[in-house]
Amino acid sequence: MSFAKRAVLYVARKRGKTLTLFLILLVIATAALSGIAVRDAAATAQLNVREALGGTFTLRQNMDDPSKWESREMNVGGVVAGTQQVFTGERITNDLGERIMGEVDGIKGFDASWSNAGVPQTLDGEFLELVSDGEDDLEDAFLQSYGDFGKTVPLTASTDTRFDAYFAKGYLELIEGEPVRHDSGDGVLVSERFAELNGLSVGDAFTLKQSSVYDSDELKDTDTVTEVRVQGIFREVAESTAGFSGWSASNTVYCTYDTLASVRPTHKDDGFDQITFHVDDPGDLGRIVEDVEASCNGSGDFTVSFDNGEVESVTAPLENMDRLVLWLVVGVLVCGAAVLALVLTARVRDRMHESGVLLSLGVPRGLIVGQYLVEAVLVAALAFAASVPLGSVAAQGLGDGLLEYASEQVANGGEGSGGGGSVRSDGATGMTVADSSSFGLDFEPNESLTDIQVLVDGRSAVIAFGAGLALVTAAVVCSSVPLLRRSPKEILGTMS
Repeated sequence: MSFAKRAVLYVARKRGKTLTLFLILLVIATAALSGIAVRDAAATAQLNVREALGGTFTLRQNMDDPSKWESREMNVGGVVAGTQQVFTGERITNDLGERIMGEVDGIKGFDASWSNAGVPQTLDGEFLELVSDGEDDLEDAFLQSYGDFGKTVPLTASTDTRFDAYFAKGYLELIEGEPVRHDSGDGVLVSERFAELNGLSVGDAFTLKQSSVYDSDELKDTDTVTEVRVQGIFREVAESTAGFSGWSASNTVYCTYDTLASVRPTHKDDGFDQITFHVDDPGDLGRIVEDVEASCNGSGDFTVSFDNGEVESVTAPLENMDRLVLWLVVGVLVCGAAVLALVLTARVRDRMHESGVLLSLGVPRGLIVGQYLVEAVLVAALAFAASVPLGSVAAQGLGDGLLEYASEQVANGGEGSGGGGSVRSDGATGMTVADSSSFGLDFEPNESLTDIQVLVDGRSAVIAFGAGLALVTAAVVCSSVPLLRRSPKEILGTMS
C-alpha cells in the first residue's frame, strides 16, 4: 500500500484528530488571509487618499517685507477718503504659475485665486434668488437691511477650477459643462442648487455687479454690470458652513480674473491673492518647495507655505491600522505555529509504534515522514478552502474595527494636524477650513476617503496558502525529528 493511500485512510479513520488539526489550521489560515487582505486594502486606501488629496504649496505676496508695500491715497468721489497699502512687487498671475511649472518638476497643476463679492441679477436687472439654509440669524438680517449687500454672493476668480482647493479635494464636483480657466472669458460656474432655484442651465446668461454700498460719484454699481454665461454647474459633495447664508458654497460663483475685475474695478490692479500648486507625489513636496523658493524668492516678492497635513491626518489611521494588522497576524501565526507543532508532535508520538513497525518492514523513513506530511497537507487543503469565504467576512470586519480603533488613537494623540497653506485642518472641529479670504468655507471632512473595501483576491490566497504550506511542512519535519534519529529496535523497545 502506498504511503499516500495510507495517509488518506488515516485521515478518514481518525476523525477526532483530523477535526482538531482542521480547526487549528482553519484559524491560522483565516487569520493570515484576513491580515494580508486588510493590509492590501489599507495600502490601496492610502494610495487613493494621496491621489485624491495630493500635496499643495501656496505662493502669497510677501507680507513681512515693508519695502514691498507703500501707502496710497484712496480717492472716493474726488475726496481723499484715507490710505491703503499697495503691494509694489511682482503680481501673482497665471503667467507666473506657468513659469514655475515649466521650471520645477513634479507639479501637476495650479490655481491662482482672488475672492470678493458681487450681486447676481437677471439680464433685466432683477435680483437672482439666493440659496438659503433655512436659518435666519442676526448677521443675515443685518446684511439684508444694508441695501443690496444682502444680495451679494462670493465671487472667486480662478485660473483653473480643476485645481481649486475645494474641487481638487472632492468637496465640490463639476457635473455639467466645463471648468473655468484663465481664458474662459465670460464663462462662470454656479452650483446645482443655485441653477435650479433660478432656472439656469449651461449656456444661459445673467449679470454680476458690485453692491451699491460701494457707490461713489465716480463709480456707480450700474457702471459695473457685467454679463456672464453659465459655463458649468457644480455639486456640493460635502457639507459646508459659511459666515452668512448668502456666502455659502451653494451661492458661490467661479469666474475669470477679468470678470471679477470688471465687477470690482477698484481692485483690478491688486492681482490674485495667492496661487496654489498641486504636486504629483506629496512625499516629494519638500524638494519641490525648495526648488520653487530657489527659483522665485530671489526678489523676495513671495512667501511659500506648504501643507500636506490633511493627507497625513487622513492616512494616519490607515498607517496605524497597517501596523496593528501586522502585529496581530504575526502574533496569531506564532501562537498557531506553536500549537500546531505541539499537536503534530503528539500525533507522531502516539504513532511511534506504528512507525517502528513500518521501519522494521523496510519502509524508508522518508516515506513515513511523507505520509505524515500528506495527512497534514490534506487537512490543510480543506482548511485553506474553508478559510476563503470565512476570511472574506472576517477581513472586512477586522478592517472596519481596526480602522475605527486606529482613528481614535490618532484623534487622541493629535497626530496628523496640518497647518499653513490655502486649506488647513482645524484640530478643534475636525473640519477643513479655507483661510485664504473672508469668504472661506468650512467643509465637513470626507470620511469616505478612508473607507476600506477588503477583498480576498487570488494574490492574497496564494500568499496565505503558500505560507501555510511552508508552516505545515516545517511543523511536520520538526515533529518527526525523534523518528528520524532512532532505529526501529530503539522505537519498538521503548514502546514495549
